[in-house]
Amino acid sequence: MYRAGAIGEAMALMNEAEQSIKADPSKATALQTISMAYNMARLQEATGDLKNAQHMYRNLVQQFPGYIDCYLRLSAMAKAAGAMAEAQHWAAQATQQAGGHVDAQAMLATLHMERGDLNAARECVGKVGAEGSKDPYMLLTHANVVMAALPADKSARSPADKTRRDHIYKALNIYREVLKQQPDNIYAVNGLGTCLAELGHMAAAKQTFDEVGQGASGVLLVLCWLLNIVLGWWRLACAM
Repeated sequence: MYRAGAIGEAMALMNEAEQSIKADPSKATALQTISMAYNMARLQEATGDLKNAQHMYRNLVQQFPGYIDCYLRLSAMAKAAGAMAEAQHWAAQATQQAGGHVDAQAMLATLHMERGDLNAARECVGKVGAEGSKDPYMLLTHANVVMAALPADKSARSPADKTRRDHIYKALNIYREVLKQQPDNIYAVNGLGTCLAELGHMAAAKQTFDEVGQGASGVLLVLCWLLNIVLGWWRLACAM
């Protein structure tokens, strides 16, 4: 119900479940109780009760330091509030938990990128290993970091610059890998549109951005066709 947008109904059911468990704790395992507490915090966040949600997330990480999703929610909430140092603190805390967690590294990389520290962002991307590098969230973050490293100087933005083109094609290919796993990922579609615009394919880029505004589902077949053409041009240029 929460994912369907029926937040009020979800909250009512969650409150009912909590009362039932308080009356008879044997109705839920310890893991189920912890999961319910996290879901209640998510509902509080969705209803705009951010202070209470933050309090609940903090309580959960104090009791269960390995609960990475709570760190990530605290980081996301701090970022949304413009508290970037706090957001980075919580994301860094998440990376220190067992396994380094791909989502945590991706979150921290994004925060580094947004404050202009691309070297730190690249380090986060490089820490996830071969398996983690295939995660769609990390792939998306990696592509965004590649695009963020493009020269800002207008004089360096010529499509004829091979080094620059290779950089853009690298990002384009990574965004395409995201879409293979998540065909409706609007962020990846938007990234592809940016790549097309940077390469000078303005009509294709405009079509892509128009589709992002309407949802990604209608663009995929056309986009795959456009990508095959663009990549074909690139391989031909490299072979010459």
